[in-house]
Amino acid sequence: MITNWPTDLAGNKTKKLAHQQAVLAYADDTTWIARYKDELQKIVDISNEFYEINDIEINSKKSELVVVNAKKKGKEKEPLAITVGKN
Repeated sequence: MITNWPTDLAGNKTKKLAHQQAVLAYADDTTWIARYKDELQKIVDISNEFYEINDIEINSKKSELVVVNAKKKGKEKEPLAITVGKN
């Protein structure tokens, strides 16, 4: 996320502030955030390895995939699917 933050209102000067947050977790809820489908799949694959090592089972049927700005100019839309868990 990039924000233009005003530093001098009289001079109309701003400073760009950038923040990247890849994961949010609370109790047994986790939110994975990525810019691209491949990046998200890599994050989920790593988490799947962690869950398997620690004998944690993920119910992919309870998972949701939210895509923002999926349309790319000059490209066909990719299927909106990420593999989560063993199934």
